[in-house]
Amino acid sequence: MLYSDIGFVIKKNDLLNDDRILQLFLKEHGKISCIAKGAKKFSSRKSGNLELLNLCKFSLAEGKNLDVLTEVQLINPYGSLREKEKDVFFLFYLDELVTKMVYDGEISAEIYNVLEETLSYHESHPDGDVIKSIAYVHCKLLLFSGVFLELYTCLICNDKIVESDEKVYKKSGIAHKRCGAGSEISNDEIKMLRFMKERTLPEVQRISLTSSLKSALYLLTMDMIEYTIGSSIRSKAFIHE
Repeated sequence: MLYSDIGFVIKKNDLLNDDRILQLFLKEHGKISCIAKGAKKFSSRKSGNLELLNLCKFSLAEGKNLDVLTEVQLINPYGSLREKEKDVFFLFYLDELVTKMVYDGEISAEIYNVLEETLSYHESHPDGDVIKSIAYVHCKLLLFSGVFLELYTCLICNDKIVESDEKVYKKSGIAHKRCGAGSEISNDEIKMLRFMKERTLPEVQRISLTSSLKSALYLLTMDMIEYTIGSSIRSKAFIHE
């Protein structure tokens, strides 16, 4: 059975022959693995389109173990994001993040839309703030994976959180400081987490943040992500706050 979908290449593994195993993140079919026969050959018409995070239309044939890629049509290579080193590292980071946060076989149009929104925004706004975008993407991926922090009631006592309370961050939520130990979290951090949860990337980018608040949001949401996936994001070493 043949089918087609649009999406991104998020992982590539070369086989001993000229074939390549690909992981794709597709809008309608989610995260799948397939085989691209002959993709390593220089003359292959598929080869140039199979770069990480290229937006493509993929045609596939269902297979017994792996589906077979039959045709690729390039839609958007996000070429301007492949010219500067900092932007390339940003692409690597987004790619690793989606690869680790989305399970094999999982379908999430919401996460797909966040990825496409982020790439499109930075393609059209070359001076966009990468750290803001990473914190935003962290929040949305946690939200659409069903593991975002509870930001309005105490994790321990379930009472409402108000600005005058002293608060701490725990791995799975916010708590009153009187209810237990944790890392201190400010009202500004909580307000921005709530804002990023509800708003779009352009709206987040328009908010003026101090460097300390921006860094705190990046590190806080990174901690949530790594706690959720149970491992570190290796490419964070190339992201500069």
